[in-house]
Amino acid sequence: MFQNYDIPNRIKQPTRCCESCGKSYKKIENLKKHNLICNLLDKIKKTNNETDIDDEETLPSQKQMYSLLIELTKKCNKLEESLAEMSKSCLKKKEKINIIEWLNTNMNPSLTFDEFMNNINITEDEASNITEKSFYDSFHFILTRIFCSFEEKKKLPIFIVSKKTNTFYIYNNKVENKQEWILFSREKFIQFLNVIHVRWLSKFEQWRKIKITDSTIHKDNFTEICNKAILKLVSIEFNQESTFSKIKSMIIHICKTSLELEFEE
Repeated sequence: MFQNYDIPNRIKQPTRCCESCGKSYKKIENLKKHNLICNLLDKIKKTNNETDIDDEETLPSQKQMYSLLIELTKKCNKLEESLAEMSKSCLKKKEKINIIEWLNTNMNPSLTFDEFMNNINITEDEASNITEKSFYDSFHFILTRIFCSFEEKKKLPIFIVSKKTNTFYIYNNKVENKQEWILFSREKFIQFLNVIHVRWLSKFEQWRKIKITDSTIHKDNFTEICNKAILKLVSIEFNQESTFSKIKSMIIHICKTSLELEFEE
C-alpha cells in the first residue's frame, strides 16, 4: 500500500490512521472503509487522473467493491443533503424590505381608506341575509362584495402581509393631506367594522319597513324573524377579542396578497 511520508506530525498521529492522508479513526472498521476510497483517489492522482488499470495491479475483491460502492453512495447522499440545506439558507437570507417604503413605491390605490370606508353601502339582499344566516356568514357575504369590487388588488387601499404576522396596512392621509401607507391600527379597524355595522342596521330597518307592508306575508311570523335577526346584529361587540380575530381572519382570507418578498417587521 502506498505510504505518504510527508504527513506533518506523523509521530503524533493515532495508531489507527490512514497511511495515505493521515486521517485518524477510533474504530478500525471505519478506517478500512475510508482506506478503500482514499487509496482509490490516491492511485488516480498518481496516474494523473488516468483510470487505466495495470495488469499487475491487485484488484479489490467483490466484497471490497461492494463496501466501496456503499461508502460512495453515503458520501453522495450527504453532499446532496448539504446542498439542499445551503439552498434553504440562501432563500432565508433574502434582503429584507421596508414594507412602508415598498408600498409607497409599488402600490398606488385609486382612493384613500377613509374614502373607501365612506363609500361603503349595503344592499337589501346583504341586509336581509341575516334573517337566514348567522352573523358571521352574513358579514362574510358583505365583506367579500366590498373588497372584491376592485378589479385589481393593487388598487385596494388595504394591504395584508400574511406571511408572518398578518399585519394590515392602509393607504390614507397621514399629515398635511399627504397620502401614504400607514399601519392599520386596531382602533381604526374597529371604526371600519362599526361603519359597516351601522349601515347594515340602517338598511335592514329600511328593508323591514318596506317588507312589512307586503300583504302576502304573515306579519307575526315576519316580525319574529326580524326580531331574531336584529338580536344577532345588536349582540355583536367588535372590541371582543374573539369577534375581532374572527373578522380579521375573514378579511385576510378575502384580501390577502401573496408576495415572494421578505419584509421588515
